[in-house]
Amino acid sequence: MESKTSLVLKSGGYTLQFGFSGESQPDATEFTYNKKDDSSIPILKGVVQNWEIMEEKWKSLYEQLSIESSDFPLLSIHPTQMGRKEIEKTIQIFFESFSVPQLAIEDENLLPLYSVGKHSALVVNIGTELTHCVPIVDGYVLDQGIIRQEIGGLHITNNFQNIFSIENFDIAEELKIATAEINSQPQRSSTIKIKENKNENENENENENEKEKEKEETKTELEKREKEETKTEKREEEEEENEKEEKINYQTSDKKDWEITRKQQQYPSEILFNPVLFQKQTMGLHEMIYQSIENCPISLRNSLYENIILVGSTMKIKGLKKRIRSEIAVLDPEINLNFIGDNPSNLVWSGGSILASLNIPHFWVDKHEYNEQGPKVFFK
Repeated sequence: MESKTSLVLKSGGYTLQFGFSGESQPDATEFTYNKKDDSSIPILKGVVQNWEIMEEKWKSLYEQLSIESSDFPLLSIHPTQMGRKEIEKTIQIFFESFSVPQLAIEDENLLPLYSVGKHSALVVNIGTELTHCVPIVDGYVLDQGIIRQEIGGLHITNNFQNIFSIENFDIAEELKIATAEINSQPQRSSTIKIKENKNENENENENENEKEKEKEETKTELEKREKEETKTEKREEEEEENEKEEKINYQTSDKKDWEITRKQQQYPSEILFNPVLFQKQTMGLHEMIYQSIENCPISLRNSLYENIILVGSTMKIKGLKKRIRSEIAVLDPEINLNFIGDNPSNLVWSGGSILASLNIPHFWVDKHEYNEQGPKVFFK
């Protein structure tokens, strides 16, 4: 136990992650979201609604590890949208109720960069109810590029539940991630085809009959190609429709069996790219990414496009990266996208684990400093 020097806590809208610094995975997890009982949910849209329940869940994490909170410094990771008032309340609870000897506070969207070993990147974080795009350059957040939309993993879960007409049964993360898939191609009402017909210069001495003959042959060849393309497109459309009707079997951990079509599998996740189809007047995920980077200085844009970190369990959805690429290509075909980082559901906590392990001067605030100056010591 001597090597265990500090603890890392990430408080999210769906789960709490808790464990010792220096580890790659948290040692304990506590669920915070309960759809059956809204009154028991401590965090909504990144803001603590019930401090009593929040404190109980934090205590439960210490109990799971059978350790005393007064024995270890704590790095507490908070949601980006949490205000100073909530952060000060968090500081007060950990120093006064938990008696932690030292405390550090960090924003969740900065930490994935430690996980991937980068100083600059665009962090795209899909939470339970909110999605953030946060551009970071040399460790500093570019405020002009921050974009937030009220859409998240919970909306996909709700769409699944609507499909199955499920009442009083929380599919939650398990079914959403295990079965979710996104159509990897941009969805548009019509497809525009551009055909170029390049003709070589003809000999000026060529007679009119030969010209007409060549024109007729060219026309016939074009018609033939067009028919072949139409057949190919029709075949691909039929194959796509057949795939959508293909049945997929899934069994939840409580042994309930579900059978869905691929179309049903893909539809709930479509809200990420076409929120208007679900009566959500927000940007699609691809538009958020594009607008966030375009709001940054021109000299930084290419670097941000080439270093995109996808954060959150929702990012595990099959075909998501491909769909983002396809949609961005529609907005600007010249953009080169590159995604970095693995295990999106753990990037924030693991980044905190790395940070808390480093020997950074003035990183920790001691309890005696807090006793002398109060929470303001964290905001100097």
